Amino acid sequence: MLSACGSDEGSTSTTQTESKQGVAIPKVLTSALPEDGTLSAYIRVDNGERQKMTIGSEFATITLTGITPGEHTITIEFEFVFDSDPDNPIMLASAGRVMDVGLGQNELEFEETEYETDRYDEDGDGTPNLTELNNNTNPFAGIAVSSISGNTSEDGATVTFAVELTSEPSADVSIGLSSSDPTEGTIDLNVLTFSINDWDTPQIVTVTGVNDSIADGDVQFAILIAEASSDDANYNGLTPNAVSVINTDNDLDELRAGPVAIVAVRVGETATLDGSNSIALDSLAYAWSFTSKPDGSDAELQNASTATPSFVPDVKGTYRVQLVVTVKGIASRRTIALVEASIEGEPFTGLFNHMGLRSNCVACHNGTQEFVNGDLVVPKSGDHMATTNMCEACHTTFGFAIASFVDHLETFGNCSECHNGKIAISKSKTHTATNAECGNCHNTTSFIQLEPDGSFNHVGIGSACAKCHDGKVAIGKHANHIATETDCDFCHTTANFQHEYEDHSGPAVVGQVCASCHNGFSAAGQSQDHPDASVDCGICHNVRTFSLGGVFDHSVVDSISQPCAACHDGTFAKGKSFKPDHVQTSSDCAMCHNTERFAPALSIDHSSITIDSCATSGCHGDGATGMHADHM
Repeated sequence: MLSACGSDEGSTSTTQTESKQGVAIPKVLTSALPEDGTLSAYIRVDNGERQKMTIGSEFATITLTGITPGEHTITIEFEFVFDSDPDNPIMLASAGRVMDVGLGQNELEFEETEYETDRYDEDGDGTPNLTELNNNTNPFAGIAVSSISGNTSEDGATVTFAVELTSEPSADVSIGLSSSDPTEGTIDLNVLTFSINDWDTPQIVTVTGVNDSIADGDVQFAILIAEASSDDANYNGLTPNAVSVINTDNDLDELRAGPVAIVAVRVGETATLDGSNSIALDSLAYAWSFTSKPDGSDAELQNASTATPSFVPDVKGTYRVQLVVTVKGIASRRTIALVEASIEGEPFTGLFNHMGLRSNCVACHNGTQEFVNGDLVVPKSGDHMATTNMCEACHTTFGFAIASFVDHLETFGNCSECHNGKIAISKSKTHTATNAECGNCHNTTSFIQLEPDGSFNHVGIGSACAKCHDGKVAIGKHANHIATETDCDFCHTTANFQHEYEDHSGPAVVGQVCASCHNGFSAAGQSQDHPDASVDCGICHNVRTFSLGGVFDHSVVDSISQPCAACHDGTFAKGKSFKPDHVQTSSDCAMCHNTERFAPALSIDHSSITIDSCATSGCHGDGATGMHADHM
């Protein structure tokens, strides 16, 4: 419902929607109000108290938190208050940004000549009151995902869906895609990029079914759509719904493992399982294995490749044993057998007697079965995590709410939908600051998601490197690293770790000895043809230009251990002068010159100069003092 009214005291607009997700609802409001006007919003959940927020002439985000799962009515009323007649039309635009909550992107316009006219059709007589009310103007970000038609199949059948933006962004928008189960279906595009030049072109994603050679029936999986990444704040962080897909099985319909009866024994007694009722057209091969055991259990399966394996439970609790049968290289879908181990005096299977029933919970807990008294057998709840897994993979007969172990093999959707701190544990207080979805870094097998080559995708992570790179979770600083408490991202980047940041003006560098990093290992050291130097790089170079610059302070150089010609060779620094011609000599510059007063030469060692060479040297009389007037 959307309505509006105007008067000399105010105007009101109301929007209602139902939330089936039970999550926080961000509501973004903007307006172009006159300077002498204000906009307020009154928010109410169901029939609760109204909360007022004054927005003014800028924009604000209204976030409703703490909404319990279920259906709710969200009411937002807008109130305009004008101190004088507006000079221009008053515009109000509103948009919702939340999964499965349809807050319409509508625009209300009140002409300045009509702002005092009541335009709210409260009595329902059909008289049009609004100047304009439409869905054509969409000033806010949105990501539209089309539905698919049909299923994929293990024969390679494909389905497609389209993704498009609902309004023009101010910067490029990137959206990551992934399959929740690559063994059932793959996608042809992992990243969708909408540039500002072709933002309105829908991008088509093709999903292809995969043959897993397992007689597992038709399997549902999902194409997960990550949070949008963009410098446009309206688009950045938007998360569209996942796309649900069914992959049709093409394996033997006649191959099936189990089901296996629930086994209830006392701790210390032998539990024997029976998978002989598995179905196949040929001789079967059996493979039993534990999927979970109570903490502290050392129980081991005996005869795990036969139809009737056994083991001795050594700890009280639920033991889950998986059975997969194969025939001619084709494997069945797994079945899970529950073994409930208790101690003397306790019920064998909890408050309700499940003894004699099969480990196939859905046979009864399907929403259609009733007890003798007519009560409905409790099915899976509407707010249950998204999964195609069997109940017995996580639950136990000792109590449905007891789920100390969660089998993630057949769960789909974004991790944060459950790992939100309420349903399941969420990010710790010391977690790296990031908006990336959990699945970008973690997985359900090893928690840290590594690429096949051992690398890690750092997309979405921009700081706090040391929280992971501490030498425990991930590799830390090497033994020869410069001593510093500054975080890694001051010098390094996630794009190319070896290309350090070149700004050396920060506190982590100033005051440090250059050679502690520039040693040829941590950072580039002296080149092979660099003059020998016994002083730190900073004596000659600076951190801004690296080049020596203008006048060089030679007082730091020992001319005995560092000959002048080592630098003054015409390459690193200016060599001997050619105009006037320098006297021919192999002596080092320091024999005649010094660094305080280069010219004229202070003293010249003539020990290597012959009498015959004086007249022809070109020094005396031109480059040096010639014969005086009274010379013999």
